[in-house]
Amino acid sequence: MISAERVKQIVQEKISETELFLVEVKVSTDNKIYVALDSMNGVTISECVLVNRHIENSIDREQEDYELEVSSAGLSASFKVANQYIKNKGKTLAVLTNQGERYEGIILAADETGFSLETNKGSSSTDKKKIVSLKQEMYFTYLQVKSAKLVITF
Repeated sequence: MISAERVKQIVQEKISETELFLVEVKVSTDNKIYVALDSMNGVTISECVLVNRHIENSIDREQEDYELEVSSAGLSASFKVANQYIKNKGKTLAVLTNQGERYEGIILAADETGFSLETNKGSSSTDKKKIVSLKQEMYFTYLQVKSAKLVITF
C-alpha cells in the first residue's frame, strides 16, 4: 500500500519551487490517491497535470496499482492548512469550534498559529430609528477549530 507520507514527499518535491501549496493528501486502503493543491492565485489545470505526472513518474505502477486524482482545493471544502486562511483574508468564513460554537465573520489576519475574525456581536440602538451593528474581533488557534469554510454569496 502507498503511504500518504510518501505521496506528500513526492508532491512537495514538485511544488517546492512554485507558488503552489499542498492542502491535503488522502490514500484509501485500495490505493485511491487524492491530492488537493492551492496557491494564493488559484490553481490551473496544467499545474494539476504537472503534479499528476510527477507522481505517476515517481510511483512504479508495476509495483503498486493505484488510482490518482490531483485537483485544486474546492471552494466549499473545509480549510485544512494555514495558507488557506492567509489566502482568504478579507473574505467571510463560517467557523465551527471543537466545543460546537458557530461563528461567522471576516478574516482580519492569519498566520501559522491561528486567525482572527471580525464578527457581528449583535445590534444596539438608543434611537429606535438607528440600528448600530457591534463588531467584535475574535482570535482562534487552528487547534480550536473543528471546521472552517468560506461563505459563498452570489
